[in-house]
Amino acid sequence: MLKYKLRYFLTTLLITPFLPLLYLEGKRLYGAISVLQPPKDTRGENQQNAKEILILGESTMAGIGAKTHREGFGGHLCETLKSYLKSSFNWNVNARNGFTAKLVETRILPKVPDQTYDIVIIGLGGNDAFKYTSPSKWKSDLMSLNQSLIQRFPSTPIVYLNMPPIEDFPAFNFLLRRSIGSNINWMREIVEDVTSKFENIYFNNEKIILKDWMQRLDNKYTEEDFFSDGVHPSALTYQLWGKETAEYIIREKIIS
Repeated sequence: MLKYKLRYFLTTLLITPFLPLLYLEGKRLYGAISVLQPPKDTRGENQQNAKEILILGESTMAGIGAKTHREGFGGHLCETLKSYLKSSFNWNVNARNGFTAKLVETRILPKVPDQTYDIVIIGLGGNDAFKYTSPSKWKSDLMSLNQSLIQRFPSTPIVYLNMPPIEDFPAFNFLLRRSIGSNINWMREIVEDVTSKFENIYFNNEKIILKDWMQRLDNKYTEEDFFSDGVHPSALTYQLWGKETAEYIIREKIIS
């Protein structure tokens, strides 16, 4: 934990002279990216005898940037799992724009319907990075969230998604990319450390690098094509992210 605190301290020290600029840039960005609304089809496909997927987290899990969850992360995740496992999947999305790990535990989890889920998917990190959550609080919040999840779903596998590629956000200037991107790097390491302490909790620690995705798609797209507003994913990103997450779940034999 000491190394994370040191990196957090050094980042904070380096950005202190630029706080007025960061504040103004933050206000500008908030006005630019607060227009999109989450899709309303938070429950799908609603098929009987299907496997149930619970999706928790922040704006990406809420589907900001997609017209429907069928076109968002949840829809593409379920569609890919269905093609691999030859089973039907229902998604149940409980996520909110702007939520941190602590808010997911205290304000979302208590409202999740009581039923059996086959897998829980969690997408977090962006808002805690933006708020400069300290390493000790980030770790504490994750531990607390995991304990609450295990209490609610003792036998259900839980998967934390890979962290958002903040260093590639087109809407961010160089200062924001460097400062918040630095946060997301040590936060990723803490997620890996925390999840390793639990038997049935997984973390897809593969770093999302847009240049790799672009090469995989024969460079047909620009960085801007992967974002709906310069920050949130586009339909293209949700498709790739959902597909790769499903492949990770299959590869790790998390469900069958």
